[in-house]
Amino acid sequence: MAYLELRHIEKSFGKRHVVKDLSLSIEKHEFVTLLGPSGCGKTTVLRMIAGFEQPDSGEIEIEGESLLSVPANKRGIGMVFQSYALFPNLNARQNISFGMEIAGYNRRETEERVRELLEVFHLKEVATSYPSQLSGGEQQRVALARAIIMRPKLLLLDEPLSALDAKIRAALRDELREIHRRFQLTTVFVTHDQEEGLSMSDAIAVINDGIVEQYGTPVEIYNRPLTPFVAGFVGRLNLLDCEVVDGSKGIVRFGDQELKIQADADLIPGEPIQLTIRPENIALEGNVTENRLTGRLKRTTFGGAWIRMEVSTLGRMLILEVSNDPRGTMPQIGDEVSLYIRPEDLVRMVKRIVPLDVQ
Repeated sequence: MAYLELRHIEKSFGKRHVVKDLSLSIEKHEFVTLLGPSGCGKTTVLRMIAGFEQPDSGEIEIEGESLLSVPANKRGIGMVFQSYALFPNLNARQNISFGMEIAGYNRRETEERVRELLEVFHLKEVATSYPSQLSGGEQQRVALARAIIMRPKLLLLDEPLSALDAKIRAALRDELREIHRRFQLTTVFVTHDQEEGLSMSDAIAVINDGIVEQYGTPVEIYNRPLTPFVAGFVGRLNLLDCEVVDGSKGIVRFGDQELKIQADADLIPGEPIQLTIRPENIALEGNVTENRLTGRLKRTTFGGAWIRMEVSTLGRMLILEVSNDPRGTMPQIGDEVSLYIRPEDLVRMVKRIVPLDVQ
């Protein structure tokens, strides 16, 4: 039996069907991310777990016990919101200790836990400061400390890093993951940021239009997407519209060029097939003779550790990302370049993908 179980959850607001027959099983001490675009229903799922919304149908259980008749304040769940929701009239120390004081814990135990959390969250120097005197990162640390001081059965995080700048977000991602391990929490994290989901999670539920399109490890979600939406939403993607030449030998035609993919006897000669490949799996140089494409470099984007290139080949613009090697010589815009693709990196989509805009 899973620690947290959601079975066939449904939720509508008026005529808008927000969550549709959604089921998830989450193990104890897992860090699970609900990942999806704005409006897909992920925050509604979180609010139903917390008890702020009731599902129209379905079941939510922790350790086999139903939560549906349990009030939000009795569920033993900690939650951190995007807006922090700190008490403006209480200082950092008082915000953190608030839950234990209201619950009637003795003063000594409360002070010990507050002292520990001030240390863990690097807040000792601002313990007597009020929210208006704290930076965004400090406010978020206070909110996190307040959420876990009661040793919750479950920690829910609703886009807690979205209001922070990039450097602080990156630092807090690492801290959140370490805090999750240190306190042996079971955490459900909501975000629309693919990098956050991939870098922090034990498992990811990719949600689209109220349903779970795929549930798996970050590696599975990224390398082997099961649906067109997952393939297009998680990371950048190149699409190659091809035609099967010989499925048993794994040969397809892309434009006037034959490509080798993994063999599949079920592929029918002459049928259209759509292949996907990640930008980092296209190389500028290699020692293979098969799957070599020639194109012209149209655009480059410098990203520090990597360089993104857009190459026009066989009527398609392909994106590749290569490491920035300061000792190497990079091609210039307008140069003819050779691209190399390993057969195992070309992933077949059963359904066709509607390309997302490349940002």
